[in-house]
Amino acid sequence: MRILQVTRQFYPSTGGVENVVWYLTKHLQASGYEVDVVSLNRLFDQSKIHLPCQEKVDGIKIRRLPYWGSRRYAIAPKVLSLVKSYDILHIHSGDFFLDYLALTKFIHKKSLVLHTHGMFFHTPFARKLKEFYFHIITRLDITQIAAVICDSTHDYEMLRQVTPEQKLFMIPNGIAYDKLSVFGSEQRDPNLLITVGRLADNKRVDRLLRAFALVIKQRPMAKLVIIGPDWGELASLKTLTNTLKLNDHVNFQGEVSEAELLHYLSRASLWLTASIYESFGIALVEAMASGCVCVVQPLAPFRQLLEESTEGFYTDFEQPEQAAVHILKALALSQSERQRIITAARTKAAQFSWDTITQSIQQIYAQVISI
Repeated sequence: MRILQVTRQFYPSTGGVENVVWYLTKHLQASGYEVDVVSLNRLFDQSKIHLPCQEKVDGIKIRRLPYWGSRRYAIAPKVLSLVKSYDILHIHSGDFFLDYLALTKFIHKKSLVLHTHGMFFHTPFARKLKEFYFHIITRLDITQIAAVICDSTHDYEMLRQVTPEQKLFMIPNGIAYDKLSVFGSEQRDPNLLITVGRLADNKRVDRLLRAFALVIKQRPMAKLVIIGPDWGELASLKTLTNTLKLNDHVNFQGEVSEAELLHYLSRASLWLTASIYESFGIALVEAMASGCVCVVQPLAPFRQLLEESTEGFYTDFEQPEQAAVHILKALALSQSERQRIITAARTKAAQFSWDTITQSIQQIYAQVISI
């Protein structure tokens, strides 16, 4: 069976969706599937740099397409010229690729699978317009889709508004559990805190910085490493860091390699996020598996993943004083309390091994082909 993974951003870009596509592709290939990836030829945070139109990375063949428009709706109609030899087109997120491949299904006649990843509701921007689009255009798209994979109950409840139940499947994202679960406590820095994710407005790193400024007053040795590519927020965040007098305590690491990310996850004491929107929370699951104690915004997807005080902590980063109290509490855990939380968190994270997730997706592929 030949599968084409269709995604706006891929290698060398890193992020939640990119990681899902990478690991899913590798595990499908290991199971005997022929799998390629098509994405756009420019990264949204480096839009002036054109990437090679074709590249092979670690056994994954990547085709890249020119586009016009913006990161909100990148238009790349040449995708239609690439789909002929594939059995299934696996589309990641709701965007131009979903609209166009659904509209042209009568031409290419390929089986379509949609993987939601939160669709296009990551920020409040143009919310009413997005809802109108979802209930009209996306509803029409779904008539041409054979299966919809939702990676969170939030997405499942959202998509069931426009999708017949028989097409809906709830499958969480996977993690490289074997790589993450080996980290012990020996090399942990008790004063190192990290956050991982794009520097986008929905991540609310500004709130995290304001809370961290209060933590420093009680724990002056604390350090915060912020990992992730800039999606338009870096300049303002650096200004805020300077205003809060945190320059000696905060490091904007930018986009890092997998090896570098694993290094930070193996050393950090706490993993934090003030994000106000996530479709699932793959970075949180990775942190749980790695042995970091997590302090997170109480979003619905996070509540599915982490039980308060058993597997980590919730706090409202909109209230910096409250958030600082919870961070300091997590930093002050005794060794036995910390180990109890880490063990429980790793047990939960083990459910998201890519071996298990890939098997579930293979079953959907088989069902789609048989229709």
